[in-house]
Amino acid sequence: MLKNAIKPSKKLSQTKRLEFVDNEWSSLAFKQKSFMSRLNPHVLQMEISRMFAQGQSFFCIPKVQDWLRDRQQNPDEYDIIFHEKPAPPGSDLVKIVEIELRRKDGKAIESWLQKQVNEQS
Repeated sequence: MLKNAIKPSKKLSQTKRLEFVDNEWSSLAFKQKSFMSRLNPHVLQMEISRMFAQGQSFFCIPKVQDWLRDRQQNPDEYDIIFHEKPAPPGSDLVKIVEIELRRKDGKAIESWLQKQVNEQS
């Protein structure tokens, strides 16, 4: 009795279903891209500062290591050091964490890399 009540009014062909799924996936990809733009990977310093403020500093080193991997750098070649400083006026944080990278082999850090790791916007 219930099976008779729930009959689809029109069956979709296989291609229509695939189009719908593709459209749904592209919509999800767009939403994910929009979400990722809000979590801009270039504002690593702010994310690390929030993690310190929330007591999650344990996860900061792996986060910076992932950031280095995203920039085709080997994180095993770097020492990652965090420096807490007072946040600039108007910030929602009390302290901001500056990230210092040091190469383990003693070579100089590329200036673009050190600059990007501490970008605020």
